[in-house]
Amino acid sequence: MSDRKFRWGISSPASIAVEFTRSIQSSPSAEIAAVASRDLGRAKAFAEEHGIGTAFGSLAELAASPDIDGVYVCSPVYAHAAAVEVIAAAGKAILIEKPFAIDATEAEAMFATAKRHDVFIMEAMWTRFLPAWKQIRALVDGGRIGEIRSASASFGFSLLGGSRDDFLLDPAKGGGSLLELGVYPVQLIQDYLGVPTRIEAALLESDKGVDLTVAAALTFGDKIASLQSSITQMLPGSASLSGTFGIIHVPAFFHAARRFEIHTLDGDAAHPFSVELVDAEPEIGPLAYQAIHVAERVAQGETESDVMTPDDTVATLQIIDAIRVAGRSGRASGS
Repeated sequence: MSDRKFRWGISSPASIAVEFTRSIQSSPSAEIAAVASRDLGRAKAFAEEHGIGTAFGSLAELAASPDIDGVYVCSPVYAHAAAVEVIAAAGKAILIEKPFAIDATEAEAMFATAKRHDVFIMEAMWTRFLPAWKQIRALVDGGRIGEIRSASASFGFSLLGGSRDDFLLDPAKGGGSLLELGVYPVQLIQDYLGVPTRIEAALLESDKGVDLTVAAALTFGDKIASLQSSITQMLPGSASLSGTFGIIHVPAFFHAARRFEIHTLDGDAAHPFSVELVDAEPEIGPLAYQAIHVAERVAQGETESDVMTPDDTVATLQIIDAIRVAGRSGRASGS
């Protein structure tokens, strides 16, 4: 790979684009080269505010620019599939803000589009690339807490009553707590336990059928997990991985982890439990780690991630789809 910085284009001046821009600007190996919006005035204002050199009045113009290596898609989830068509046809790498798609079927079609054009594509599940979660993965793989037997996670905020209500309360646009926030607990559980064999769920829904608050129990053969998500209330926001002789606990907010705890049974007779506190503060903007990963994979000629794989994204959405089915039917889903 050359010493030239990887040049990112941003598909939309959305709120998350601000954090992405600040994170990239803290990285020595990447830069934000352009931003697009159907409202050129918005794109120009965002570019001026954040020191970005170029603004475009359409995603197609941005994707076609020879000065762009990859595009960060941060438009609403219902616009992701159309964005992939445009960017993939232009031959640029694609990083798509979570949730990747409205459902698993749409996700599979989006990956197929990228594969047809032989371009890199990945869901921007930035959590997996943070130093804390990379350390946790190494500890689990190294057997620090034994075999993972169960997991739990929750994420919820009161998000209604503002400008995003139209989107959050519209099932056709990908509204609801599972896609907006529950995707973080689901992807974590999927990462460490795989695909469940049985799902039981309870949903509190809006009058339009959007999941406002969700509680689910997932069985993985002889292992189990629990999760909660909500857009109407605050939830703890913590996560735990329980092994045969230890626990890794990540306090709120686990999706943006900066520290974690290791609880083990290796103390003395008087105090058999020991707790190790681990600090893992990001050294650069937290959203930059995933972008660095993309640039490295692209330089290696790869078209997908080995950390947040297409299979991971599809499996996460399949679990979300199944939780809704189980909750609405009042019956357990799976074998």
